[in-house]
Amino acid sequence: MARLRAARDARGRELSIITIDAPRDTVVDGVSIDHSYINFSFVNDGIVMSVYGDADADKNAATILAGLFPDRGIASVNAEPIFRNGGGVHCITQQQPET
Repeated sequence: MARLRAARDARGRELSIITIDAPRDTVVDGVSIDHSYINFSFVNDGIVMSVYGDADADKNAATILAGLFPDRGIASVNAEPIFRNGGGVHCITQQQPET
């Protein structure tokens, strides 16, 4: 964070840094799963965001995203199964190359 706070863009301006606290730690089969609210996806006029059953953290993340993108609706999806398999909401919504 210190590096980001000290960084400047190409015009010498400070960066605007918004933080979103992570949800509670989750351990599955002895492995810690690194959940994140940052792995969200823009869809049409909305945002699909991950939630993890941590009511306070889920609500806080949704409030922050709604404030950053006031013209978009926020839809949430339980992303625990997605993260357990090595991806997130944004990851699974990406284009697949034609073979």
